[in-house]
Amino acid sequence: MFDAFEIKRIVTEKIPESDVDVRDMTGGGDHFEIIVKSKTFQGCSMIEQHRLVYKALGDLMSGPVHAVQIKTIALE
Repeated sequence: MFDAFEIKRIVTEKIPESDVDVRDMTGGGDHFEIIVKSKTFQGCSMIEQHRLVYKALGDLMSGPVHAVQIKTIALE
């Protein structure tokens, strides 16, 4: 089981210049809403932005984290 603070730390570390908000959607530590705002997303499609977030999460998605709802915003 992971908590929102750990997810936020991981995503912030892997995606430079990002502002990350994470909410545990069920209280069980396996379903999260993740909102990431970053300059890194400039010029990327929405799919590419989401792939960057999934890449940041890495092996968590095949283990303790069951589902995520991702919202990304490209900052200028």
